[in-house]
Amino acid sequence: NLKYKIIYDGQCQFCLNSVKQLKFMDLFKRCEYLDYHQIEDLTLLHPGLTKELAASQLHLIAPDGQLYGGFFSFSQMCWLMPLLYPFLIIIYIPFVDRLGLKVYRWIATNRLKFHSNTACKNNGCMKR
Repeated sequence: NLKYKIIYDGQCQFCLNSVKQLKFMDLFKRCEYLDYHQIEDLTLLHPGLTKELAASQLHLIAPDGQLYGGFFSFSQMCWLMPLLYPFLIIIYIPFVDRLGLKVYRWIATNRLKFHSNTACKNNGCMKR
């Protein structure tokens, strides 16, 4: 029973809130949630994963070792979590992935606007 690994920024309140919601939607507990700040060597999880990459967006590592980032990690989660199934209809409309990439990138870049920043240690997430 191999789990999917969700890599997130544990010093960002927006990210923490997102993970809290994902844990709620993960009805079958198929995912393991890992704060990249707590992992000394991310390449042990996946050879292509760096601190900089982990800081830029949420990542999902499938049991087969495939690494998904940002919008594509979300699209994979839609297959894992029944409460996200309704998004499958939208995600696979032609060209939605292009829009999804832009929307996800905008949200990731501006995530400080979506929370009060009280959980960021030393305003660490403001430096991204």
